[in-house]
Amino acid sequence: MKLAKLVYSDVQWRMSSAGIAILVGLVLMSPLAAPAPIVPAAFASHPVIYIDGDAGFTPANGVTGGSGIEGDPYVIEGWTIDPTVPPISGTWPVGSGIWIQNTRSSFVLRNVRVATTLTEVPYGTQALTLSNVSNAVLESVEVEKTARAVQLLASENVSLRGLDLHHNPWSGVSVLDSKQTSIRNSRILDGVDISGSSHVEVIDTGMNRGLGVGDSDQVVLEENFWIPDLDQRIPEGLSIRAGGATNVTIRGNGVAGAPIDQIWVGNSTEVLVEGNLLLGPSYGSGFRCSICISGSVETVVRQNTMQGEGILLAGDRLEHYLMNDISPDNLVGGLPIRFFRDCHDLQIGGIRVGQILIAFCSNVTLANLEFSGIAVPIQLAFVMGAHVSNVSVISSSQGIRAFRSKTLDIRENRFQTTFESVVLQWSDGVRIESNNVTSEEGTAFVFWGARDAAVAFNTVDAWRIAHLDESQNVTFHANDFVHFQYRAFVQDSSAIAWDSGYPGGGNFWSGYSGVDECSGPAQQDCGTPDGFGDTPVSIDAANADRYPLMNPWVPPQAVGELPQSSGLALVFAVVFSVLATAVGLGAFLKYRARPPRRVRVGGSPP
Repeated sequence: MKLAKLVYSDVQWRMSSAGIAILVGLVLMSPLAAPAPIVPAAFASHPVIYIDGDAGFTPANGVTGGSGIEGDPYVIEGWTIDPTVPPISGTWPVGSGIWIQNTRSSFVLRNVRVATTLTEVPYGTQALTLSNVSNAVLESVEVEKTARAVQLLASENVSLRGLDLHHNPWSGVSVLDSKQTSIRNSRILDGVDISGSSHVEVIDTGMNRGLGVGDSDQVVLEENFWIPDLDQRIPEGLSIRAGGATNVTIRGNGVAGAPIDQIWVGNSTEVLVEGNLLLGPSYGSGFRCSICISGSVETVVRQNTMQGEGILLAGDRLEHYLMNDISPDNLVGGLPIRFFRDCHDLQIGGIRVGQILIAFCSNVTLANLEFSGIAVPIQLAFVMGAHVSNVSVISSSQGIRAFRSKTLDIRENRFQTTFESVVLQWSDGVRIESNNVTSEEGTAFVFWGARDAAVAFNTVDAWRIAHLDESQNVTFHANDFVHFQYRAFVQDSSAIAWDSGYPGGGNFWSGYSGVDECSGPAQQDCGTPDGFGDTPVSIDAANADRYPLMNPWVPPQAVGELPQSSGLALVFAVVFSVLATAVGLGAFLKYRARPPRRVRVGGSPP
């Protein structure tokens, strides 16, 4: 990373890849967290400025020099403007401090301050708007206490540098339908939004709120860093986001935390996420990730350092997994992130790894692994046959997430999560057995579109035990539900059973107040207790545990393994054929030039 410099008055911030952490620490603790505003040599009060067309560059509109040609631009300099004070005469967009539109002359706006003198920020005020202009430079401009600070609309070849924008609650800089825009060496605490634009760069800039790119291409976000302001100690929302974007570079940024996600890439193509330092964990409860990649292709993620949370890879189609590259030089908590795709007989066990992501692999074994403080430490997508055992997940948002996967055996693991422990999305043939599951603020088992799943012999302590939506043929039995606030939420699902019939029985529910005086399938043979409560445990109007256990279940002598089908290779081949057709044969064959790889990492699983 090149040195990045941010100048506020006589204060210079310098940042290198080795010093970002020190910088963030100093920013959080030092009075320099709120640098002195830009102060030009002299400020003179001026009415609001409204320029429509090249003829509007006049002394009355604040022009102090220049002829408007390249090399001798018009200069507007040295003014302080209150956008709430109406102009002396002329047409004027109400609430604007400076509004310049429909010009092709070169001009420089520098050493200008736009701010209100009111205690509360006036609704609808706009400090500075450039609309349909070309060849403009904004330099050493301060904006404070307006609704919107700087708007750039349908403009070209505009440079913004040395800006100091703060306490403008709606937005800092908005770039809409513009091209050839450069934002450098500034403090923009109120965020930057880029939409419908091309060839835009945001470099060497300190921020507090989000830096967003939507429906744009050829965008560079480089060497920016996030700092607090006086009123908001924690940055708001998504720190860096790219949605529906193409050819975006997110490189060398330092993010000190966010209540949601630090970098988010959604429905985008050709995005490079490289060399960013993402300090965390994120603030607040719920699901978060350091780098989220959703519904995107040709995304390259490399050499990023994450303190917590890690990477989430998501999408609806196979190409959203196979057509992205996450290299092992990405670190979370000092440990490498491993991404395996298009492989067979993958075995991972007994190694120190920060996170494991697996896509389109078969016969996967994960054993003897430990994870802590990661958003989703184990992610499976389009996996055919997986065994996960003796894995410990602590203080993570989710424990394991499986998307469109089949024949999974999840047993004898410890999931201690804050949000969701086991998440199945459109996955079939799953057995979840003999696990110790804790979900402090969320749900232990979340099934979206799950089919043919069995949840048995688990010990569960959760805010809510299960959430099922569009799922079929799921059975819960012989589990210990030792503590919970809500039992389950079931929606648009069928054949959901909370017991295995009689005499198999149901689950142990802490706080169950029923008695055991009877026996039999209808619990009508009284005088001979059978270990099941005589009254069901109601989940909702359509779901109930008919045979709740009076005491915690006793572990069986042996738990059967899922059968190792000799036809797995055939199933794999059939699924491959279907997926290849769905994704598009030409695109898919790009990743099938050679047979699936057999991979073994670490010691032999048990």
